[in-house]
Amino acid sequence: MDPSPELIEILKNLYTISGFRMSVYDTAFREICAFPQEKSPFCQMIQSCPGGLEHCRSYDQAAFQKVSQTGEVYLYRCYFGLYEAVAPLYHIGTLTGYLMMGQTLDTQKTSKNFVISRALNYSSDEGAIKKAAGTIPIRSKDQILSCISVMDICAAYITLKEHLKTPSTKLPEKVLEYLRRNYGSKFTIDDLCSHFYCSRAALTRSFRAAFGKSIHESLMEIRLEHSLELLKRPDNSIEEIAVSCGFYDQNYYTKVFKKYYTVTPGQWRTQRFSETG
Repeated sequence: MDPSPELIEILKNLYTISGFRMSVYDTAFREICAFPQEKSPFCQMIQSCPGGLEHCRSYDQAAFQKVSQTGEVYLYRCYFGLYEAVAPLYHIGTLTGYLMMGQTLDTQKTSKNFVISRALNYSSDEGAIKKAAGTIPIRSKDQILSCISVMDICAAYITLKEHLKTPSTKLPEKVLEYLRRNYGSKFTIDDLCSHFYCSRAALTRSFRAAFGKSIHESLMEIRLEHSLELLKRPDNSIEEIAVSCGFYDQNYYTKVFKKYYTVTPGQWRTQRFSETG
């Protein structure tokens, strides 16, 4: 998965604003790109020590897994006490990777002391540790949270602009399945875009190309098909059927039904019962 120049530019801009290294990982937790490319002196030193890299990877992978489950940006502290954050990236509804921010310290003196004490378990060169720890950006907790908010917005932008694609995504089929499962609920095209993390143009264009009809047309057909099954039961009123199938207005339901079947729901029911009677 090759990063686009636009994606690299986004990481560069985030770094310029925050001072934190920004990186993108795929779903196998492999780093795809970063700005700056080199890790901080502290991380380089720790990860070169026996066991240090394993600790870093285990904390990061746990964060990636949590984000994949929640779908939300996640702030955490690594084994050495540094603040890091991860946000999910999608391509038309499928998780394709993660945007990661790191590493930083808050302004409490105890935070830096904790980092140094943890690092001393991996290296006896206290002078080198203190020097490397001195290069770690220090921000107030409010500043860290603000940077995370900007990062989350950028993750949504990367998703919307499809900067991290997967070739196996089948958006139209996923949308159709969503319509079949949620035909009784009220939702808009914009709601579908939010659910599948895609643009309106990508959603409508791909659906029509796959099925030769619009999302609205497909939804109406699914709702009408379900209403036919309910009309076969004489104890269901027309109004109840309309609401349960997602029309929420008996008059509109009748209008759409007649357009598709040339008769009203009541007439269709009468004809069916007379034929079966």
